[in-house]
Amino acid sequence: MTAIKRKRRPALTIVEVLVVVSILGLLFAILPPAVNSARESSRRVQCANNLRQILIAVTSFHGANGQLQSLYNGEISKRPMPRPMHFHEHSWQNSILPLLEHQPMYESLDFKSRATDPKNAQSVNTRIQTFVCRSTPNTDGLIRHIYDFATSTSNGTAARSDYVATAAVRWQNQIHSDFDPRLWHRGAWGEPLPDDTATVVTYGTRRISFDAIRDGLSHTTLVAESAGRPDRYENGILEERFDPNSPTAMDNHMAAWAISTDFVWIVACKTSADDRATRG
Repeated sequence: MTAIKRKRRPALTIVEVLVVVSILGLLFAILPPAVNSARESSRRVQCANNLRQILIAVTSFHGANGQLQSLYNGEISKRPMPRPMHFHEHSWQNSILPLLEHQPMYESLDFKSRATDPKNAQSVNTRIQTFVCRSTPNTDGLIRHIYDFATSTSNGTAARSDYVATAAVRWQNQIHSDFDPRLWHRGAWGEPLPDDTATVVTYGTRRISFDAIRDGLSHTTLVAESAGRPDRYENGILEERFDPNSPTAMDNHMAAWAISTDFVWIVACKTSADDRATRG
């Protein structure tokens, strides 16, 4: 009887095994950063698309009304308003909700009550995806310590926004304070100088048309991304967590999509998206 010869299967040597393990280890090492980079690129594209949609909505509002919407909207406050009321009106973002396919949300807002009124609590706490950048370093969807104008309590909350109106250009100056309007070059959202003769300092609510923008729309910034608010970031680095008791804390109301803020804070706050390098 003839014996059957079996072929010997080639086996990997120890060196070959080590080489394969090394290659696999290298692939596993470089794969997560590559995946994260791809995800971040996708998120940044979405953020840029949000900004584009917001700008289209703003220009559409202008086309329908012949002027930009006001930074302060509502039916309860007299014009011009004392500065404390600037922190409680309906924001410019509320007015473009129908143009962003959020008509039901727009209709849920009570413009006969202030944005910080409990009547509007459910609406202003609703997250609007178009107003949130997916790359924001602040993943908390809510802002704390929102003040109710009527009761002066700060136990309210509001949904965040990562986009802000670019109100003016502020120049660094060693003589005047950052809050001095003489340092500002007002943009499309610009307000006139305060009326210091009034018993309570008031600001007007100037609404202009694109015809008044002498530099042209291609050289004008209407809206910018300012992610991470109300925490303070400088060049992408966290400088300060929001603390309502801190003297350097920003106005947390300006980080809400539904609530207005004082014009001075829009321009002078360190985390606002104003351009300090060039004049538009």
